[in-house]
Amino acid sequence: MAKSDEFNDSVQLNDGFFFTLSVAYALLTAVSMIQIIRIQSRLRHHGWTTQKVFVLLNIFVNGVRAAVFGFHMFVAVLKPRVLTSMLVDLPGLLFCSTYTLLVVIWAEIWYQVLIWISVWLFDSSFVGSMNQVFVAASGFMLFGGRLYMMMFNIPVESRGRLQKLIELISVIAICVTSFLIRCTTAAVSAFQADASRKVLDHSTTFDLIYYMVSKAHSWTCMDIYVFATPYRATWDYYFLSREHTVDFKEWTGKEEYEYVKNQGVSIFLLQAGMLGTLQALWEVFPLFTNSRWGEKTNLAFLKKHMGASFDERPQPWVTNITADEIHSGDFLAISKIRGLWGGFETMEKWVTGSFAGHSAVCLRDSDGKLWVAESGHDNEQGETVVAMLPWEEWWEFELTKDDTNPHIALLPLHSDLRAKFNETAAWEYARSMEGLPYGYHNLVFSWIDTVDKNYPPPLDGNLVASVMTIWNQMQPAYAAKVWKEALNRRLGTTDLDLPEILVEVAKRGSSFEQLLTVPEEDDWIYEDGASLSCIAYILQIYKAAGLFGPLSSSIQATEFTIKDAYSLKFFETNTSRLPSWCNDGDNVKLPFCQILGKYRMELPGYNTIDPYPHMNEKCPSLPPNYYRPEYC
Repeated sequence: MAKSDEFNDSVQLNDGFFFTLSVAYALLTAVSMIQIIRIQSRLRHHGWTTQKVFVLLNIFVNGVRAAVFGFHMFVAVLKPRVLTSMLVDLPGLLFCSTYTLLVVIWAEIWYQVLIWISVWLFDSSFVGSMNQVFVAASGFMLFGGRLYMMMFNIPVESRGRLQKLIELISVIAICVTSFLIRCTTAAVSAFQADASRKVLDHSTTFDLIYYMVSKAHSWTCMDIYVFATPYRATWDYYFLSREHTVDFKEWTGKEEYEYVKNQGVSIFLLQAGMLGTLQALWEVFPLFTNSRWGEKTNLAFLKKHMGASFDERPQPWVTNITADEIHSGDFLAISKIRGLWGGFETMEKWVTGSFAGHSAVCLRDSDGKLWVAESGHDNEQGETVVAMLPWEEWWEFELTKDDTNPHIALLPLHSDLRAKFNETAAWEYARSMEGLPYGYHNLVFSWIDTVDKNYPPPLDGNLVASVMTIWNQMQPAYAAKVWKEALNRRLGTTDLDLPEILVEVAKRGSSFEQLLTVPEEDDWIYEDGASLSCIAYILQIYKAAGLFGPLSSSIQATEFTIKDAYSLKFFETNTSRLPSWCNDGDNVKLPFCQILGKYRMELPGYNTIDPYPHMNEKCPSLPPNYYRPEYC
């Protein structure tokens, strides 16, 4: 921008622009004076018509502008400053009022008077820069458009009617464009501390060039940057191609200063551009809405980013189940596709590669009654907890009250494993956990096993740390529940806050990405008890029931995702032993039983992997293929 600054600081060039504009406005004033004389000579008996007022105000507006630009060197130094503001801004207000036929003149003038008072009292350049130009542009479009349609629909063909219509639409287009350009420069200057849009600061012609011309990749280019330390995260965005400065006014303490001195500031470029950013927001926002739009958006996201199919099944979409054919240990894979939970599960599926977002397991008590053990049940107090529900109650809720459009598949346990399933031990463990909070503590860590092979672009460990920093500032209680205790466990510390954890990691010569990969251990007890996500609860029940055998002590259930669980070679392979109602009415015979849902569920990798020591502790999970090496 060196040439731009040289151009802007040139006294000769600026004077030339100002005097040229003064002459142009003077000519417009002269034309308007001739016009009002002609109108008055023809319509002297009609008094002050709207047309006469319109032209008179044009004379005043253009005359004041001609004087301001002609004597700009004196206007710029008037004292008090409010006089300069009045001379510069008043013509614009009258211009707006003129072309909207005086409808908003008093509101606009009163609004500007308040601004002048504020400027006089507080000398606030921010207050002085506020303008309602966007409202003015909208007014031109609305009222000008209505006037055009009224004239267009007049049945009488008067002389010069077509010419008047052309003139009207031209005025509307010019005024709307002018006000929108001013609105854009006002928005830019509000966020650019060194950018001034004051008329007398530089030539008005260059005012447009300065804000709109740069070496952008495209006319919609906008780079968004996030700047983060362990103690803060801030962001800025730039339209202009030049040097930019981000100021940290002061450090939060010596710790932040030392960290930045040694480690620097993390800088993230979100290189989507303006349209790309809007498109990304358009893709993500409806994921969490409980609507048909939200459902379609979730399906489209999973199709695009995971290659899911969502083929429609033939009706009926609800299986007529007889509970007698459901046994202890049978796995329930659940996929929700709308609402808050639907959006959350879509994100979970994308980062983990799981084609189900929730899970539960079936258990029978000593009397043979069928129950569903589930971590993630919302109780009457609004808490998300570990719960055991009678099958009839659970199934009725899914059919009639769950507004997330759940799709559910029953994965029957293999007959050999069913024979060795210790029902009593499984029941006792499941009951002992009932009422505990949902396992938020290990929710993130079951997904992250590697330094850089678990983050779908554009995510990475640094960005996760920055998101955690922002969240820690906005919702410290929630942040403490989700990762504070878990990170302290991995670091071998107690009660360190997130900034202190990041500083401690740096002191030890490690990285936050490495800290996130430390495996969770099933015997860790948190402040609110054992931490069990939905899948960790099920696998702990399987461990109690003896399904992992001698490997039980070397497998951490909290390291499994839902995909890891349904990939275990634990389920029935002989389709003749599946329940009699399994996939009844479907023209595609799945290796498991889908019991609810319009779309056919997919479970890639289902029932393919034998358990092994330290299973799923070092596994990558990058979309769209989610490749995982053996024995990771």
